[in-house]
Amino acid sequence: MFINPGTRMNNFDVKNKFGEDRIGEIYLANDMNLGITVALKVINPLLTSDPQFVKRLEQEARILNSIIHSNIVQLYKFFIYQDKFIMVLEYAEGITLKQLISQIGPIPEERAMRIFKQLCDGLTYAHNKGVIHRNINPSNIMIDEKDNIKIMGFGIAELMGDEGLIRTGAKIEKLYYMSPEQINAEEGIDQRSDIYSMAIMLFEMLSGKLPFDISTKSDFILMNSIVNVNLPDLRVNFPSISDETVRGCCIVNYIFSRNLFKKRHKINVNIS
Repeated sequence: MFINPGTRMNNFDVKNKFGEDRIGEIYLANDMNLGITVALKVINPLLTSDPQFVKRLEQEARILNSIIHSNIVQLYKFFIYQDKFIMVLEYAEGITLKQLISQIGPIPEERAMRIFKQLCDGLTYAHNKGVIHRNINPSNIMIDEKDNIKIMGFGIAELMGDEGLIRTGAKIEKLYYMSPEQINAEEGIDQRSDIYSMAIMLFEMLSGKLPFDISTKSDFILMNSIVNVNLPDLRVNFPSISDETVRGCCIVNYIFSRNLFKKRHKINVNIS
């Protein structure tokens, strides 16, 4: 662990480690001044030994601090403690969308669309501020007991580079939600990459499974399917799903599949 439980850093009382991602470890802590629970992300010291990474980290922190939305985990503060770079983040209670799907399987359409609309609202806000997530997947979505959602993980893919999603091993599940643009290492990844990932998540919420054959051990076969194969029609197995919802999946798939993403179509994630 980078920080020992019980450590007092400035006004933060560290409780325990409860997670980690590709750039650091995440700890539960009390903000003694404000009397609230926060999450402290302690950046891996191996990364911060690189001055260029530190520069990108500081730039990203300033951008993320400006993103204030009810459906996005907020970055409250960024500071250095004993040569450790630390992000103070809003603590989001609940379970991940991945856990919810694992527990109940397909999410009823009305509930799934309520969740999806919140995701769209949060991403639209970020996109309008010029911020792209680039690692949208169910493990980065927290849901509380009232189905209020928080998007986590902004800035990670930007700091590590898209290729890191595959080359670090991926937790191959991250590959399932990558857009064809990311698979093909295209230049100029933009908000449409997030929108594609959202379509895959919507399909999974409604069906309880991914639209690809995930039994294969070949990354090549999986990546070829993502780039070249259209999403199956949800109504084959779930005929009660509305046409409007199915179009929400298929229009994104149409735009991005079979290299059509190179035509740079314009689409919007707002849902009325």
